[in-house]
Amino acid sequence: MFNSNFYLVGEIKLNRLNMIQDKELNTELLNLIKRGDEKAFRIVFNSYFPRLLAFSSEYVNDREVAKNLVQESFLTLWERHETLNPDSDLKAYLFQVLRNKSLNYLKTIKVKQKYEEHLKYRYNELLLNYEALSHLDFDVLSFNELKAIIENTIAELPPQCKRVFELSRYEMLKNKEIADQLGISVKAVEGQMSKALKLLKKRLKEHFPSEIFTLLLTII
Repeated sequence: MFNSNFYLVGEIKLNRLNMIQDKELNTELLNLIKRGDEKAFRIVFNSYFPRLLAFSSEYVNDREVAKNLVQESFLTLWERHETLNPDSDLKAYLFQVLRNKSLNYLKTIKVKQKYEEHLKYRYNELLLNYEALSHLDFDVLSFNELKAIIENTIAELPPQCKRVFELSRYEMLKNKEIADQLGISVKAVEGQMSKALKLLKKRLKEHFPSEIFTLLLTII
């Protein structure tokens, strides 16, 4: 039986791991988890936790709640590991589970805040979040298409802009760490990230509905 205390590693102050991009690696890890391999599960946990947390935080508006939802999503993955489809996409699976848990949370909060006077000011905001989240279905969203758009867009960026984006999004470095590594100012890092995100926003809007654009940025 897997020790549930493992999920409390949520702060991710462990090894910084890139998001799992390779299809063969994804399949190998999924098959290992299906057989109950805790080391493979740890790799997936460490790799996906930051993006999952950003995704949920964007819509539940409470970082602690989001952490709990992400931890619950990994617990669901582990509890169902024996029944995993070997052809599944781990990333899509985890985001879909978290989407459903976030939606359930928002449903509960919507009802509560609608009738509690001091919380009514947040009701409309949560309603919009709920509507946006409900439009996003990771069973039909093409991660291959999304990946291709991102890769093609990144390829268009100037070399330094591309490197800054990769260090930030894939190696999870902070702006100060990127600045130190590249020998540039923090302000320059911020400028390069702004340029990269602006181009990504333009490209993504050509392919995906505008109401889910913010969500897409959190899972890149």
